[in-house]
Amino acid sequence: DFSEPLRHIPIEVMGEKALVGCSHPWASREWISKDDLEGSTLLYAGRLPSPRISPVMKDLEDFGISASINLVDLEGSMFRMVELGQGAACVPNHWTAEGYSVIEVPYISDKRINCSFVWSSQHMSHPLKEFIDYLHAKNLNEKNPAQ
Repeated sequence: DFSEPLRHIPIEVMGEKALVGCSHPWASREWISKDDLEGSTLLYAGRLPSPRISPVMKDLEDFGISASINLVDLEGSMFRMVELGQGAACVPNHWTAEGYSVIEVPYISDKRINCSFVWSSQHMSHPLKEFIDYLHAKNLNEKNPAQ
C-alpha cells in the first residue's frame, strides 16, 4: 500500500520459469509448482534472488520447502550445468538461454509479486512527468492493444 505523497504505477507481475535439460524429470511437464520443488536441485547465477522478487524463493520460504540451492558465478556456467542434468535453473520469464539445449517450463505460483515504479508527488520535474506519462501510455497500450 502506498500513501501520499508516494504514487505508483504497476509495471509487471514478476514470473519465473525453470530451465531444464532434456533428461530432467520436468522436461516433459507443461508447468511446475511449489509441490515440485521439494528435494530438487536449483541453480542460480551470480546471487540468490530475494523472496520479494522471486515467486520460487517466496514459496520455498513460506512453505518451508527443502531444496538444494547451488550458486554459480556465471550464467553460462549455470546453463551448461542445466544441459548436463545437474539441476534446474529458476530464472525470470524474460530470460533466454540462446545457444544452449534447455527446455523452458513455466513456474506457477499463488504468490503475486508486483513490480511498480514509485515516486513522490511532491518532487515532480518535467522529465519525471514525461516518464510517468510514457509509463501510463505503455501500460494502457499493453492492456488494450487495439488503442
